[in-house]
Amino acid sequence: MANSKQETTRNAKRSCSELELSDLESSAQHFERWFIIPDAHSDMPLSKLSPFVIEKAIKCSVGTVSTVKRMRSGDLLIEAASAAQGKCISILTSLANTAITVSAHRTLNTSKGVIKCRELIDCDKAEILEELRTQVVSDINNIMVKGNDGVRRNTNTFIVTFRLPTLPKHIKIGYLRVPVAVYIPNLLRCFKCQRFAHGQKVCRREVVCAKCGQTGHSDRDCRNEAKCPNCSGSHSAFSRDCPKWIQEKQVQIIKAEKGVSFPEARRLASSGYTTSSTSQTHSMAAVIKQINKAFPSLDCLFALSTHRQDSLG
Repeated sequence: MANSKQETTRNAKRSCSELELSDLESSAQHFERWFIIPDAHSDMPLSKLSPFVIEKAIKCSVGTVSTVKRMRSGDLLIEAASAAQGKCISILTSLANTAITVSAHRTLNTSKGVIKCRELIDCDKAEILEELRTQVVSDINNIMVKGNDGVRRNTNTFIVTFRLPTLPKHIKIGYLRVPVAVYIPNLLRCFKCQRFAHGQKVCRREVVCAKCGQTGHSDRDCRNEAKCPNCSGSHSAFSRDCPKWIQEKQVQIIKAEKGVSFPEARRLASSGYTTSSTSQTHSMAAVIKQINKAFPSLDCLFALSTHRQDSLG
């Protein structure tokens, strides 16, 4: 059993000479694919134009694009078919005689993965980023642990951000070929209104008790019976048995696996789409659970403050 596990590890981390050409080609073909055109507040906003006019205007300006979608906000989400077309879209200033501003989508042009590589533990972050720059790695964060002595220590687990809409299956680290697993962010729940998909810092709703679901007080001193504010079930808002929590978690997994927007992920979840059982995924909660199991006397910490948010795994 042990020999089989060691053999699997050796096969997973092969030398650079065995790196598939497809892995290198995926990095070389990097370009910003997704763009947002806000619904301008002018005399003729894009939302007032017919889809025929918009399609003709886009085709006349940049050619035939891969996809065009109208978001709930009224903004247009455009997927470029090539790097050259992406550059043309990025410099557009008008569409159908309407002034516009174009920006690259904040998240759809990137992807995050989890790698395990003990050889990186003592490497400097700046060195790692410089060496992985050709593989369009924009950031890497080590999951750290804190011992009883208060000293933080690195682990062999890293969260890697790629400037690619689709996550590569492997990454070349010096002479190693390391598998990349899909990273699934923790499910975000507002500690103020108890709803999902946003944090309390940006929440404008009333305070809702996480225990009883009533407004006007927190759950700190609440002695009422449990009632979920999201599904009205007889449990608290932070229960992982909540049907709404399970649904939102499924949406999060679909978004991470397929690299789509939240609205598209919700549509797929509602249509009965199931995640692939063969794809390797890691949520932050799962990563922390594995580390805490390996180091029972240590407390897991995030590498950067950007990971410290109001969330549930």
